[in-house]
Amino acid sequence: MLGVAFLLMYHTWSASWQVTITILGWLVLARGVIALFSPDIVKKAAAKIKNQKDIVSFVFVGCVILGCVLIYFGNSI
Repeated sequence: MLGVAFLLMYHTWSASWQVTITILGWLVLARGVIALFSPDIVKKAAAKIKNQKDIVSFVFVGCVILGCVLIYFGNSI
């Protein structure tokens, strides 16, 4: 449902930062569909990620930085 909400609010394919939100919406929607119809794939991926704690830390930091950048651009509209 979160991916659908993203796509309903921001469905922009222009050459700006807003396309990032559209791409994130499609990725979240795809992950939701995969989790709904094939939960075994999600369980296997989660088990692999759980064993690699270093990578999880870098991904978390990257997500925080991306979130801060999107908040900055969102406030400048």
